[in-house]
Amino acid sequence: MTIQDLSIATMPGPVFLVCYAAAIAVALLAAWAWERWHEPPGNELAKLPWDSDPYFLAYLRGGAGEAVKTAVFALHVGERLVHETRTTRGAPAQVWFSRGAHAGRPPAHPIEAAVWDELDEAKSGVHLCEERALLDRVEEACAHYRARLEREGLLRPPEDVGEVGTAGVLAALGIGLLGGGKLWIALSHGRTNVAYLIMLGAAGIVTALRRARRGRLTAAGVRYLARRESAHEELRSWQSSDRSEAGWLTAFALFGATVVAGSAHADLGEAFKKPGAAGAGGAGCAGGCGGGCGGCGGCGG
Repeated sequence: MTIQDLSIATMPGPVFLVCYAAAIAVALLAAWAWERWHEPPGNELAKLPWDSDPYFLAYLRGGAGEAVKTAVFALHVGERLVHETRTTRGAPAQVWFSRGAHAGRPPAHPIEAAVWDELDEAKSGVHLCEERALLDRVEEACAHYRARLEREGLLRPPEDVGEVGTAGVLAALGIGLLGGGKLWIALSHGRTNVAYLIMLGAAGIVTALRRARRGRLTAAGVRYLARRESAHEELRSWQSSDRSEAGWLTAFALFGATVVAGSAHADLGEAFKKPGAAGAGGAGCAGGCGGGCGGCGGCGG
């Protein structure tokens, strides 16, 4: 094999696939190593004073966006808010919230108060999740959660979140450029047997981007959240025996809007979903606490 044979333009297809797979493995390994380098020591067994606080659980799971959704749900279950489905011309139906006629005084909880103040007029669930001023106010109300989570090594500082996400994005970009270049060369020479190349590249890119989205919680944080979910597993089904207001709120905070499917609160499962997004809860809530959906999730619900 000559030096010329090592060029992606002249390298035989099977040989390139082997080299491409090796390059993908190296890129993913580098992204993983970069993530581990920025991984603070974490205490997944930490005993925190808010282990059963629904707003703490929502913030841990998905940041300020999830805390906003949980506050809306709490106010609605407590009959402080009412909702209706509105359809505007040329747009899909959305769930809108407003203060109830007998809502009473503003709530005392700072996160609920922030949502209450935002609803001085009717707003859609998607709007509430994307309103930057509201998310910033909720982030400020969650500052004590974040400080303790960072101190326990369960949540990355904002500056480290960007570093970890960048590594995954760069890995995906490299995989895409290398595979895309070979794909263009193959097609320009009339070769169409490129299915394996496309599947291999797509798998590598998806894996790299998933790593990029894992940046908000540390590995210890993911395990800590899993422990909290396991401790409240019985709440995952709406048919659970504990369907008090507190039970509903904890379930919604910890498992997202999917827990209300099929229940009397089923409409709220669609309230935060962007028009056209799939799945209950959808992608409507950006995690305004340095996390986004996903980590986070995402915005998961």
